[in-house]
Amino acid sequence: MNAVRKAAVRGITAHDATVRNGAIRATADSIPKTLHVISPLGWIAEAFAMPQINAAADCAAGCIPGWRIVQHSTLEPARDLADDATWIAPETLVSLNAWRAQQDLEPLMFRAPRPDWPDLLPSDLSGRSMLIATVAEIAAWHEFPADLGSQPWSQLCNGRVAGFNAARRDLDALQSVVSDAPAESNIMLSEHVPGISEEWNVLVHYGVAAAVSPYCLHTPPDSHAIVTVFDLPADGLYAASDFAQTGFSQFAYPQLAHPQSKSPQPTQAQFAYPHGHFHQRYRAIAAQAAERAAAAIGTSDASILIAFRAEGDAPIILEIDPVWCSTPYPYDTQGMHAFMESIAEARLLPSARHASHPHALDAPATEQQESDSPFIPDPWMVARYANRYRSY
Repeated sequence: MNAVRKAAVRGITAHDATVRNGAIRATADSIPKTLHVISPLGWIAEAFAMPQINAAADCAAGCIPGWRIVQHSTLEPARDLADDATWIAPETLVSLNAWRAQQDLEPLMFRAPRPDWPDLLPSDLSGRSMLIATVAEIAAWHEFPADLGSQPWSQLCNGRVAGFNAARRDLDALQSVVSDAPAESNIMLSEHVPGISEEWNVLVHYGVAAAVSPYCLHTPPDSHAIVTVFDLPADGLYAASDFAQTGFSQFAYPQLAHPQSKSPQPTQAQFAYPHGHFHQRYRAIAAQAAERAAAAIGTSDASILIAFRAEGDAPIILEIDPVWCSTPYPYDTQGMHAFMESIAEARLLPSARHASHPHALDAPATEQQESDSPFIPDPWMVARYANRYRSY
């Protein structure tokens, strides 16, 4: 498995952490928080922390400073989640909540950016025509609205289902693939943006860009041949920030590598990328664009995907996603800490739907999400995944 995914993530509580010469240290009385990761993909949990803690094992063993990670298989319903932070894929959430209803348990609920965010973005940030339409509306079309082009991108607006990933489709293909979806399901369509060369992710926490990472290169631009940040030939690394004059990324090493790692210190030559490089100056541009987008749609916490084309072109917002199901990209230590805190605060507890999360950072009410609402899965997801755990 790629070393990026096995790197050690050391999250520290906001109240106990101090910064000394760029390294985060925890006081002896730090009380670890818990992040449950419910995913069939083992690398998701590994990206948050190493070593991971098996959900069936003694969770007191192997704790890391500030946070402990509990990985759950999706082969059976996840139990014993208490009021802890939870990372979970939307389709698994549907399955788990259907099972919880059978057990007379409260559903797991999470905040999410409003699903109609494309309607609220300034045109210079959207960079293209976007439209949300129901399956019933799409079935009645004889052609796409002219500003979408003949083969726009299409995807489920609020969640995802297997077999209907984000892709370019002509009208016949789209009508065919959604033919078994409920008529009220919402589909997001967007005009194709030519010439995309690289894509970045920004975690916005309390309205501020708290973590930024590049995640893929298109080689060449506008092609489907991509190389991801996880494909980098490095060992023992964790964080992507600026590396000396490579034009790609700077990586923080010795204090963040696994304590027992004997991997050699990487050299600048290791990051000379044969297929091109990320443009470091896009980091600040991506952060500013993400903060503007979050403010425009009224959310203070989101994972935002941003595309760049030729140098000098404006950044384009591709997606605005909930934090609790977003990819853990190789952020620096403080960024990963903010990501985990954001996930914790996104969970809405049944005992206090309108109160602050007991593990949340102390933030004024004015800094909380303004337009966020509980995540409501699309009916297509419910129809597809609700019966997965029926026999348990």
